[in-house]
Amino acid sequence: PKLIEVFKLFNGGTGRHALGLDPLWVIRSVNMLIPMGKEKAAFCIQQYCEVAGAMSNTQNVFWVMRTIFEVPDPPGYMPIPSNGLISPMEPAVPQNIPRFPIVIIDDVPFNLFRGATLRGVAERPEWALPKYMKYGFRKKQLVPPDDPFLAYEQLLNSPEWPYPPRTPMEDRFAVPFEEDEGLALDQVLKLVRNVYQPKRRYEGEAINGLDFEKYHDAFKELNAHWDPEKADYVLGAPVTPLVKK
Repeated sequence: PKLIEVFKLFNGGTGRHALGLDPLWVIRSVNMLIPMGKEKAAFCIQQYCEVAGAMSNTQNVFWVMRTIFEVPDPPGYMPIPSNGLISPMEPAVPQNIPRFPIVIIDDVPFNLFRGATLRGVAERPEWALPKYMKYGFRKKQLVPPDDPFLAYEQLLNSPEWPYPPRTPMEDRFAVPFEEDEGLALDQVLKLVRNVYQPKRRYEGEAINGLDFEKYHDAFKELNAHWDPEKADYVLGAPVTPLVKK
């Protein structure tokens, strides 16, 4: 049954690039695999990739692997998947972003990946799995904070944020727009979509990083929190269990 559940969950994130940038999908995938232990989790990943094969975009499974396995030390970073020229460019010092393009802030797995220019055959997750099996394996499940917008702020101020400060306006935008910040902020909105989604003028409208405070204030008014049992954000303050005296 567990293998079937993994297949169903993985199918929600593969085949569609957008869900590979969905931290909720990564969190649920990682948290499902952790109780299995390293060997059984690796078996599920291997089986899924072999069954899905070339008919599905299994590259998103890499993001799960780069979250659930620990960074080897030495060398202090994970080898970057051989998927061509990645955008943003990989750090000159790999230790600066050891899980590149994944950055975990307060148990929120942000994905910096924006695309790649393929050179030859892309590395598949199952090919890299024996290498990852030499690394440590995460023991604790991911528990994002009740206010994940704060994790976004930490990301922008983190040494792992790869983008330089932006000018107030770029020539290609008609209005002031923070594109890189907007891509990260959009991942927070995906994470909390069960309780909050801002209205967009049209489907697929890009998120502007300059709108952070507006979205954050609206979210705080909902008094929402992360529910580990539902693996999602829910409305209302968390209930503290009564302790019998």
